[in-house]
Amino acid sequence: MDDSIVERWNEVIAPTDRVLVLGDVAMGKIDRTLGAASQLRGYKALLAGNHDRCTALHGRKAVGWDERYRRDGGFAEIHQGASASTSMPNTERFWPATSPTGGTQPTSCGTRRSDQ
Repeated sequence: MDDSIVERWNEVIAPTDRVLVLGDVAMGKIDRTLGAASQLRGYKALLAGNHDRCTALHGRKAVGWDERYRRDGGFAEIHQGASASTSMPNTERFWPATSPTGGTQPTSCGTRRSDQ
């Protein structure tokens, strides 16, 4: 299943695309999950969910997990908080209202469409 998810993700996401991952990435075996995440294209920013070991909700148990998610999972950014609007106030840098270059904009379910 992981291979199928990685393949489908990489068919849609380019290496230069910015992707906001809305938590709960690692609910299974951590080595397997982070290994699969590292194969996903794009500049990945994680808004840590309650199932992610790097979430501040885990208190002291979360210490050191940010680095592991970055190193082993390929996450460029990790954010803590209840919602994207409170923890990442500058989400427009991921999805601006209009594309100045006429490139692609994300739509629902991680698919992309052309601005044309």
